[in-house]
Amino acid sequence: MSSEAAVEQARRVVGLYGDPTISWSIGMHAELAEPVTATELAERLGAVVAEFPHLGAAPDVQSIQAQQLGETRTGFLDDRYGDRDPLLRLATTVDGRQLVIAAHHGAVDGLGLLAVAGRLVDASVGSDSRGIGARRSSRTFVVSSMRRLGEAVFAPPSRFAAEVAHPASAAVAGDVLGVRHLTVTKADTSLVTASACQAMRDWNAAHGQPTSRIVVAVGASRRTDAPTPDRDTAYLRIVVDPPDHAPQIGARLESAEPEPDFPVTRGSWNLAPLATRMLRNRLGSSLFVSNLGRLTSGGLLRRVAFYPAAAGPRAVAVGVASTAEATTVTVRMSRSSFTASSAERLCTAIADQIERGRVAQ
Repeated sequence: MSSEAAVEQARRVVGLYGDPTISWSIGMHAELAEPVTATELAERLGAVVAEFPHLGAAPDVQSIQAQQLGETRTGFLDDRYGDRDPLLRLATTVDGRQLVIAAHHGAVDGLGLLAVAGRLVDASVGSDSRGIGARRSSRTFVVSSMRRLGEAVFAPPSRFAAEVAHPASAAVAGDVLGVRHLTVTKADTSLVTASACQAMRDWNAAHGQPTSRIVVAVGASRRTDAPTPDRDTAYLRIVVDPPDHAPQIGARLESAEPEPDFPVTRGSWNLAPLATRMLRNRLGSSLFVSNLGRLTSGGLLRRVAFYPAAAGPRAVAVGVASTAEATTVTVRMSRSSFTASSAERLCTAIADQIERGRVAQ
């Protein structure tokens, strides 16, 4: 597969998600217990893209200073993928102990990106995150889309109160990021979701905005064994009403049907403009949660910050990954509606809620 064909395939996968304005780049920042050299990374990277041609061409491995980590991470997440660009982005600090990797979400999902990272550092990585297997939706894509359109009119999801008011004509691309490391080494998705919902209620209350209906999209995997460098993802969508706490949310997630698979055939692609408008409302949610679970790597991965894609109006995405040393919580918010301070404060609020929830359990 040529690099151009790989890019086209990745775009087709996410092209009907309903938000063509974002980069669809997901990322990961891993702190390593043992250093890895740029030469080793380049050699292993070549082997990965040769085995998995849907990942496109092998990118150059950037060697950066520690103080460049934030700028590099932001660029990897914000920059769009050009027609001939590699679908992977990779940088390491000169000491070889910090790894920043990003990929087009049409090529890999979160666990797929983790699998790529594992191959690059020559470690067997795994996750205790349970997949949903072959479970499918009982509704068709079209039926579900029409239902979402009706929902958008009569019962739209609540949104986070914005803290930036750009003129309608201003094009503000990219996202702002927040990250916090917790000493706990496991955070269940139900607890993370409950914590994010409570943080949203508190956030909106502080801004004088009601929170009437929280709709949460939750990333799920269809994998039943070790992750591979590909995309095998699904989404669950639940409505969280107070006073729902982690046990109630966990039960909803257990019983929720996955969203219908997206039509990515060539025929559907020709209907992209119409489907995109439908999908933007269909996938409209208050926030998105993606939890990679507790990771195993033989002790090589010390801390992992995962940044899922944030799409939609006033987009907010929460990422979580746990290792034997820490649980890392991230927040990714649209720069068109929020500031860097917004992301840091919301991330702290969610992390604090997770810590309280852990104590209460």
